[in-house]
Parts: sequence; structure tokens; C-alpha cells
Amino acid sequence: MLMLLFSAAIYGELQRLNQSISDVSQKKVHDSLVNEVISRSEVLLESLASSLSTPAKYQHLSAIDEQLKLISATPLVRQALVCDDNYEVLHDGTPGLDSFGNSVDPLLPVRISLSQAGFRVLNNQLLMNQPILHQGEQVGGVLLWLSLVPVKRSVYETEQAINTVLESAEQQFMLFLIYMVVAFGLLALILSALLSNTVTRPVQALMDYSQSLALGRWELPDILKKGDEFGRLGLSFKNMAAQIQNNVRNIETLAFNDQLTGIGNRTFFQQQISDYVTDEPDGKITLLQIDLDNFKWFNETRGFHAGDLLLKKMVAHCGKVLDEWCEQWVVKREDVHLARLGGDEFGIILLGDISRHGVHGLTENLMTVFNPAQDKAHPLHGMQASIGVAIYPLNTCNISEIQHHVSLALNEAKVRGKNRVVYFEDEMNARLQRRYELEQALLKARRQGELFMVYQPQVNISTGNVVGYEALMRWQNDKLGFVSPAEFFPIAEESPVVQELGEFVIEQVLQDIPLLCESHGHKVKVSLNVSAAQFFYHDVADLLIKGMKAHNVDPAALSVELTETALLEKDQIVLEQLSRLRSAGVAIMLDDFGTGYASLSYLKEFPITGLKVDRSYTARLCSGDPSDFALFESLLFLANNLGLSTVVEGIENEHEEQQAQLAGAKVAQGFKYAKGLPTEEQLLAIEMQISA
Repeated sequence: MLMLLFSAAIYGELQRLNQSISDVSQKKVHDSLVNEVISRSEVLLESLASSLSTPAKYQHLSAIDEQLKLISATPLVRQALVCDDNYEVLHDGTPGLDSFGNSVDPLLPVRISLSQAGFRVLNNQLLMNQPILHQGEQVGGVLLWLSLVPVKRSVYETEQAINTVLESAEQQFMLFLIYMVVAFGLLALILSALLSNTVTRPVQALMDYSQSLALGRWELPDILKKGDEFGRLGLSFKNMAAQIQNNVRNIETLAFNDQLTGIGNRTFFQQQISDYVTDEPDGKITLLQIDLDNFKWFNETRGFHAGDLLLKKMVAHCGKVLDEWCEQWVVKREDVHLARLGGDEFGIILLGDISRHGVHGLTENLMTVFNPAQDKAHPLHGMQASIGVAIYPLNTCNISEIQHHVSLALNEAKVRGKNRVVYFEDEMNARLQRRYELEQALLKARRQGELFMVYQPQVNISTGNVVGYEALMRWQNDKLGFVSPAEFFPIAEESPVVQELGEFVIEQVLQDIPLLCESHGHKVKVSLNVSAAQFFYHDVADLLIKGMKAHNVDPAALSVELTETALLEKDQIVLEQLSRLRSAGVAIMLDDFGTGYASLSYLKEFPITGLKVDRSYTARLCSGDPSDFALFESLLFLANNLGLSTVVEGIENEHEEQQAQLAGAKVAQGFKYAKGLPTEEQLLAIEMQISA
């Protein structure tokens, strides 16, 4: 009886121990796997957010789609969602963009804030969010759904394996107890103690091993390498650990490597810089940023597959150049890193003290990779690249600024005509600051009444009478002073503020036309300038047609001046709006004719009614070179034969006027006649002229 009671007590204790082991093992394995997935996914999400910085800023859906396709191929990832800074969906990872433009909140199971990184574990899925920053400013956010079903399945399978083994151990132990109680009482006690020890140690080893998984130690203990049930269970643990290691490697590869070219990505690029500065606080870093010129055009004409092949070939050729340069300048190859920063942008990190002469030698060698003139069969023949260079700590002592500086140097290379190398200079920062100040001030310019119009007369050369005006917008800011249109308008064209400025010009000109006509006592034609960007931000034709009706303006008194850039792409939106304006009776003038790349076919394909001959032709009328006069005369002759009116710009003295008239010019404008004056001053000048 005592033996039975003792055996029952031992069996009960064994069941409690087995249950405790099962519960603890399941929880440890589950927590370990979930924490590992969260940790690695955070790295992946940070990399994705960094890669989406520029595409999210400018809402390049094709670039966002490329990144989401890569991330969707990652194990465990169910869906990725990208939104802008208004929590509206830019891309939901589907080919149709079903959620485009919708608010993010209704799509989420819980309410989250995209202003900071975070995660939520909901049943069988993991929801992670990360803000997207562009130059320190949040431009959107990215959300990632990961399935935890494989994790829970692994935990469940592990639990089942543990329970099976424990049940088997319990059955064996029970048989031993019955055997020993019936046959050998005292010996049963001894054998039960030995058997308990045999079961407890492997089980304890399993518990310890499950805890070691959370610490990243995957090696299987010796006690679990046997061929029994515990050995098979231990092997199952090891296989599970191997699968986890494989998933971890995949996540690390996605986090630090570019999937197309196989080299490091932007996260790798930044990590190398940060690690080197941490290890070598007084070390020197030289950064090169390379951007292919006109790569977008190459993709559009050759196809994205050809573009991908070009990038791979470029990486291969740049790698050879770096190998040769390191050998020539005795630089350790492991101190030189090539990374793809995104799209057609690449970065090179030179760690250590490299002389300016050495860096110059490298940039020269890199430039020979592109557009190799000697070999037209070369895979990169015809391609060009721009390179920016910045040095730490020469250009800045702040490691976060050095990457900004190398980007400024690259942008400067683009501005200077591309296909060149530019080293960072402090003046670039000053220009960037000036541009930022102008951008911010432009947003408030109309509300603060800083914009005004001036009108420059257009004169009939034969009679000297004013037949029209060109309306020109001017900007006077209290802090910045008078800002030239040549400085602020290119900035405005790259921003939605151009819509606000365009509306101001249209409204003001339509108000002033009746006043100008009334002051002259007859109809005069007033022309206003419209940029290419305005046609895409709002319906220019609709604004003008409605405005003419509201202000009782005769369409014959209005002319719209277009620069060549508005016609270059032959966009249907521009053509449709110009056609409506022409049907309404508004004249269409092509400004700065002869200075760009315009085809003469534009004069036929677009409803152009007149040309403005650029000042560059007028200035050469008095050069004494007969060919200059002949070219000027030919332009006027061409316009006359096509039935187009002409206005000659930039007449500054009587000699230029005489030569222009001799060539056939009828209408001109320039400082010889008058400069542009604000409305009140122009009206006063008209009144004084009539009185005289």
C-alpha cells in the first residue's frame, strides 16, 4: 500500500512536471520566435522607409511599386501599405491600387499613429508602422502586415512533439512502476528513482534549450543528440532553429543588400559610415554619389528590363574600376564600398585618409565607365553620369550632414549641365538656404499682398503708337527685397504654389485690361505668360474664359504667351486647353522663339497665332555681320508666310529699331520705348502721353 501511494505521488508529480514543461516550453518558443521576427522586421521596415523617402515625397508610384514588389516576396509578409503625410493611401501593394487616395484609418484593425515607429501583435498577424522621412521632414508612412501563422504553427508542432514524448515517457514510467510494485517492491523504488532521473535531465535540457533560443544560441546540447524520443525532439528543435536562422539571413539580406545588383543598399551605406565613425572618431571619410543622366529617358525608350541590365553592367564596370584604383593607390579594398542608394543613384564610401589627388584619379576613372568614346559596342556607350563628392570632416564635422552635402554636390553637377564631377562647397548650402527661404516666402506672397503686375508697352514701329502690353508679375518681399522672376519662378514651377501665382496673374490682368483700353480710348492687346506647369495644376482655359465674361473683357484684347517647354511633350491636356482658348478668340503667342529646340512642326500642330522674336537675335542686329541680319529677317519672313504676327523683343536703342524695321518688323517692345510699370503708373503715363 505504501508503495502504491508512493508511486501514485511520483506519477502525479511527473504529470505536473510534464504539464509545467509543456507550458513553459511553448511560451518560451513562442516569445522567442515572435521577438526575433519583430526585431528583424524592424530593420527591414527602416530600410524600406529609407528607400521610399524620395518616391513618397514626389509620389512616384512606379518607384513605390518596385519597392513593394521586393518586400512582398519576403517570407511572412502579407501586405505592405504606403501613405502620404495626410494618411491617404499612395500604394497598397496591389496592381490595381484599390485603396489609392483613401484614408488609412478605415483599413486598419486598430488606430495607430504614423508619426513614430511601432508595432501591434493582433491574433495571428503582426502590424508594424514606420514614418517616411525626407531630409528630416515626414512625407508619409509605411505599414507592414506579417503573418504569425507559421510561428504559431511551429509552436503548435513543438508542443505536440513535447506532449507526445512526455506521454510516451509517462506510459513507460507507469509500466515500470506496475512491474516493480508487483515483482520487486524495494527494487521498484530504486529503478523509479533512476528512471525519473533519466526523464528529468533531457526534459530540463529541452527547457534550457528553449530558453537559449531566445538568446540566439542554436547549438543542440549533447544530451539531446541521442537517438531516443528526446533526441528526436531535440533534432526537431534544431531543424526549427535552422529554419529560423535561414529566415533571419533572408531578412538581413533584404535589409542591407540591393536585390537587383547584389551590392549594398542605402541602409548598408549609412551603416558603414556610422560604424566607421564609431570605431574611428578621428577618421576621414570621402563620399561619392553617382547619378545616371537621363536614365528615365533610357527606361522609357528601351524598357525597364533594359534599364535593369544597364544598372547591373554599370555595377560590374564600377567594381573593376574600384579594384584597379585600390591596387594603383595601395588602398585596402575592404575600405571601399559601393552601394545602390535607389533608382539610378549609387554611392561610394572611401574610408581612411585619401588625398584629393587620389579621389580625382578615381572620379576620372569612373567617368570613363560612361559614354566610352572609343568603343561604340560598349554596353554603357551613350550613357553619361554626374558625380558629387564630399569629405568628412573637411566639409562638416556632423556625420549626418555629410550625406546631405554629397547630395548637394551631385545636384550642382546636374545644374551645371550634367556629365561632370563637382566637389561640395559651402556656397551650395547658402544657395540651398536661399531657395528654402524663397519657397517659404512664396507660400505667403499672395496672401500678404507682395505680388503686383507691371505692364511693358508693345509699340507699332512705324507710328510709335502703343498697340499692346506684356503683363509681367513682380514680387517685393519685406525681408528678401525685390526678387527677380528669373530667380523665383523656376522654384514656383516645381511647386503647387504656381497654381496660386497663375490665378493671381489671370485675375489681376483681366481686371486691368478694361482700364488700359479705356485710358487709350481704343482696344489694346494685353499678353500674359503661362508656364507649362500651370496647365497641369488647373484648367487655364476655363479660368480665362470665365474671367473674361466676369470682367467683360473682349477676347481679342487678350493674348497668351507660352514658352517652348509648354509644348515640348505635346501633351493632350495642353493642346486641348489651347484649342479652347483659340476657339474663344484668344491669341496664342510662342515666346522666346528661336532660342530652344522647338520644331517648326509646333507652329502647325498647335494653334499658334504669333511669335515673339527673342532678344538674343535683336542684340546681334548691329553686330555688322550680314548673317545676323539675314537670320533675323528670315525669322520674320517665315512668320509672315505662315500668317503669324510677330513682336520683336529687346529693342534698346534707335539703331536696333531701324534695323528691325528694315528687316520687316512691325511691332516691338523694349527699354527704348518704356520699362514695365505698375497699373497706376502705367495709366498715369498714358494720360500724360495723351495730354502731350
